[in-house]
Amino acid sequence: MFRFFAHPYSYTLALLLFWAAQALCEDAPVLDELEVEAYDFSFDALGVPSNNTYISRDEILNASAVSVAEILQNKANIVFRSTSGSSINGDIAMRGYGENSMSRILVLVDSRKLNPADLGSINWLQIPLDNIESVEVLRGSHSAVYGNGAVAGVIKIKTLKGGDENRFGARFVAGSYGLYSLNLNYRGGYGDFYASLEGSILRDDGYRDNSSQKNNSINASLGYDFSDKQSFEFSINYSDNYIEFPGALTWEDAFENPRKSSLVFPQNGNQDLGLITASFKNKSSIGDGEVFFGANLRDMHWSMSGTWYDNRQYGYSLTAKQDFEIRENLKLFAGLDFNFDNINYDAFLEAERLNKTEVSDINRATIGAYAGGEFEAWENFSITSAFRYEAAYTSGEDTRFDKDTIPEYILRKGQWVKNPYYQNPPAVLSHFDESMWQSGLAANIGLNYRISDEASVFFRFDQIYRYPSTDEIADYQGYGGFARPFNSDLDPEHGQNYEIGAKYFCGGVSCVLNFFYQRLNNEITFDGAHSENINLPPTERYGIDFSLSYDSDFWGASSMVSVLDARFCSGQYKNKKIPLVPSYTITNLIYVKPLENLTISARMRYLGDEVQGLDFKNEYRKIPDYCVFDFQANYKPCKYAEVFVAVENAFDKRYISAAWLGGFYPACGRVFKVGVNLRY
Repeated sequence: MFRFFAHPYSYTLALLLFWAAQALCEDAPVLDELEVEAYDFSFDALGVPSNNTYISRDEILNASAVSVAEILQNKANIVFRSTSGSSINGDIAMRGYGENSMSRILVLVDSRKLNPADLGSINWLQIPLDNIESVEVLRGSHSAVYGNGAVAGVIKIKTLKGGDENRFGARFVAGSYGLYSLNLNYRGGYGDFYASLEGSILRDDGYRDNSSQKNNSINASLGYDFSDKQSFEFSINYSDNYIEFPGALTWEDAFENPRKSSLVFPQNGNQDLGLITASFKNKSSIGDGEVFFGANLRDMHWSMSGTWYDNRQYGYSLTAKQDFEIRENLKLFAGLDFNFDNINYDAFLEAERLNKTEVSDINRATIGAYAGGEFEAWENFSITSAFRYEAAYTSGEDTRFDKDTIPEYILRKGQWVKNPYYQNPPAVLSHFDESMWQSGLAANIGLNYRISDEASVFFRFDQIYRYPSTDEIADYQGYGGFARPFNSDLDPEHGQNYEIGAKYFCGGVSCVLNFFYQRLNNEITFDGAHSENINLPPTERYGIDFSLSYDSDFWGASSMVSVLDARFCSGQYKNKKIPLVPSYTITNLIYVKPLENLTISARMRYLGDEVQGLDFKNEYRKIPDYCVFDFQANYKPCKYAEVFVAVENAFDKRYISAAWLGGFYPACGRVFKVGVNLRY
């Protein structure tokens, strides 16, 4: 049954915020505009040998999105893939990586890695949109500077910090299938102190049965300027999340009844997530320096088809970096990174978590040293380079017990009787306690030539690597049946990436054309025939990223296009397409401003067909291509308030978001949204 708002009080919240918007417009004093150091996009874009997309705070807040994943899909043409039918939460993919794509896209929040050490997904609701200052997407490989995981790209999220003046904001969004989101935020300063505070709630009943989500979060930051050369910043994030999973459907059900759930037993999970960052910055005559600490905490409790387990993860990082101003045309940098991740996994026989069926303790420590610089060889021509060496130590211990020998009493014919197979301690089915060292070498060289004040061309080469994730090496988290419980023969991925491109920025016109080629050796995937993760034969990815946009006071348009071919280039799968990689990804947008304060926009998203996940032989039915349309109207009665109305997937297109070997996950249907933004 169609429901537009989640609860009756959603109407009340919307009306209160709308009345607040009117009050702000009518009664608020006119404040002087703040002078800030704006992100000079055209300068930075022309001065670096890479294809980057910058998404500002205004773009984020003016969108109808309620999660970072939606922003990346609509503003950066990145593939969004959901297994819950949700338009909010899922995995992203780019540059030809579909299987376990999130282990090859590095996500940084205030320089702290958000990616877990295992193959687990990122919870995009952990960092609410109202707590984000900007998002920057670095396409292509950046292993030399950012280390493990930066194979397909890097996503840098900068959170909200304090300022010179007190500012308040509120954002409310309500929509179809019980969706509503409320954010309140503040940032300001007093003397040399500055701070920010943000709180948010989100509820979503879900498009499919058993696909609801809930999220509560609070974010706070505090900074202090010791002088104009030294500063300290501290931030903390806490998020409480609940999510349900509806399961895969057959091909027929995915189109005839896409909202149903296929599960007999419910699948859901609770997550307590925390992110802590602290940094000390120092400016001196030799250059800028920074010492940075981060902690990423994840406490997860899952119920998956009659299995109950807890997964607790703690990740810590310490980074030191120093820039050196050698000469006007020569800048160098050097840094040292240390990361430690611990995963404790417990599986249980019952929901009350009384009897353990498996216990695991997995650790990973990495240390990396890197250096690089930029040299302006002659006017308008610069050379950048970087080099990194990194080593990782992975250790794991896991014990799996025979379930039949665990309970002392069992239920038979309605009565509890003594279990004839009971043992104390329980019988052990499998056990391992092993460790291994691995290392990776990365390097980069880039050439950038600024043809004029409006145009540049660039070339870059990257030597890349990625370590196996902890659950690619070790058999834990309830998998069971791996041929080798601890696969010490699984090698890191390594390869080469080549890019060439051109950029043009003039007035309201911007254009970027980027060709790329990547060859990856030892790509890791799961081999069901042999029940273990294996290193694949070499794979190749090559394609084009193209973007063109025009903006004026009255109208504008943009087009982002990615054309890609990803194949195995040798071995038993030679010339076969790599699974879950669309050949085309296109996002087109056009907007008009019939009135000074009214903007009406239309967006088209197209995704080409894909090979199903794990289908290395390309034998299964392909995931069909699809095209969806979104429409939105934004009205801004004054500089302090904005109201929007949007409809996403306006024509209720039924399509498949993801599929693995005959199990299909339908995408979300038509979604209506309304929202109010207040900024004072």
